[in-house]
Amino acid sequence: MKYHIPDLPLYWKNKIIEQKAKLLDDGFIYFDNKGHQVKITFEKDEKSQMLEKSDKRVFIEKFNKKDDIELLVIGNKVKENIIINKQRESYKYVYNLELTNLLLEEKNGKFYFLDKFSKEQVFKLSEF
Repeated sequence: MKYHIPDLPLYWKNKIIEQKAKLLDDGFIYFDNKGHQVKITFEKDEKSQMLEKSDKRVFIEKFNKKDDIELLVIGNKVKENIIINKQRESYKYVYNLELTNLLLEEKNGKFYFLDKFSKEQVFKLSEF
């Protein structure tokens, strides 16, 4: 079964940012906008295996010990496909956010990244 999370565009001051998303060597996602950085990481262990890696695509087998993940970068958007290898009663995917000069705020199911000092919106993730 393949689980798809919609494209995740980032916004800055209500406009889609021009800065491109990057896939790091370890398969994690990185966004930067003028000193405001977001690094998105997820659970990997010794069984996790990066099977493919390029500037535009990464495929990691057993990224959360059970399922696989494919990340595609298109401009400043990240498309995430989760491949479920075995049906379970529930699914849980934990992501870690490493923020530089940002605070995270959630309102009505949307996530906003605010400047740490001015509290102005810098990034916004679209719905999950």
